[in-house]
Amino acid sequence: MPTDFSAPFSISPKPPSLHWAIVLLFTVLTFGLFGFVWMIVQARFIRQIDPANRSLFQILVGAALFLFSFLMSAVVALTIARGGQGTDLSSLMTLMRFFQILMVITAYLQIRKTLTQHYGIKLNALLTVFFNLYYVQYHLSKLARTQGVPFVGSVPSSQTGSASA
Repeated sequence: MPTDFSAPFSISPKPPSLHWAIVLLFTVLTFGLFGFVWMIVQARFIRQIDPANRSLFQILVGAALFLFSFLMSAVVALTIARGGQGTDLSSLMTLMRFFQILMVITAYLQIRKTLTQHYGIKLNALLTVFFNLYYVQYHLSKLARTQGVPFVGSVPSSQTGSASA
């Protein structure tokens, strides 16, 4: 889908502007739940920019896999607590966690691609893979602070260094 890079930044929806450190703090305090919710917030924002982006679906599938593996662990724990025979689901759980991580990583690589194409900013692929939620949020917060400033590529027109008469 072609993107008009000459369009002013102000016509884009406002990015979520919560500081990445606050996202990290809330994620730790809620044992990861806020992190999943904030991934959905980021993916919904990206979907407003690029409706063809599938990151929201992938994050929801990753969250569903996490919930399913959590419920399976709880059922096994309850069975053992009641004196029943426990089953070894470690291989299945490992496979589900692998697909959960794969879904989140590919979703954030799609988010990276959309941000790079739409705003012209450069995002490091390695940092996107390892620190996805917080790295993308850092850049979204920066974009939210410069709301209303027209962009051409990745440099605001007021900082290009050329004097206009």
